[in-house]
Amino acid sequence: MKYYIDQSFDLPWSNYDILKEDGGIAFKIETGATLGHELEVYNCDGQCVGRIVEQLAAVPTYLVWENGVQCGKIIRKLAFPKPNLVVDYKDWIIERKVGFSHIEVKDKKKNLVAVIDREKWRMTDHFVLDVEHEEDVITVVLLMLVVSAFREEANAATLFSALI
Repeated sequence: MKYYIDQSFDLPWSNYDILKEDGGIAFKIETGATLGHELEVYNCDGQCVGRIVEQLAAVPTYLVWENGVQCGKIIRKLAFPKPNLVVDYKDWIIERKVGFSHIEVKDKKKNLVAVIDREKWRMTDHFVLDVEHEEDVITVVLLMLVVSAFREEANAATLFSALI
């Protein structure tokens, strides 16, 4: 099942939709004007089904809630030659290709769970989520939001270093 997201200029208080293949709204993402990242995912009935909150830690870490229950963390572990993403409450393997532009999510048996692609040549972040099983959609959406937050942080650091 495919989902599409087109973020609009990443303002800290911007809200946007995740669309299904048929163009209908699957989820709404709401952000608040806070320090760090805090995002909530709402289904079509207006129920909060997911939430990420940036945690101050030695390595970039996001606390994750699914259906109102804090279930774990998504962590960006610093490693050479490229950082690794870890979803600590799932036995998933996250394989990144070309930065954060193409991500394959696999289970511990190496079966494909999802593919997250960032389409290039757009003014805003446009992601395509191809999820194999419906029960994994919320976790994949939360993972994509964390990836987007990491990209924002990297872009801000690049801009800041160019200014000094």
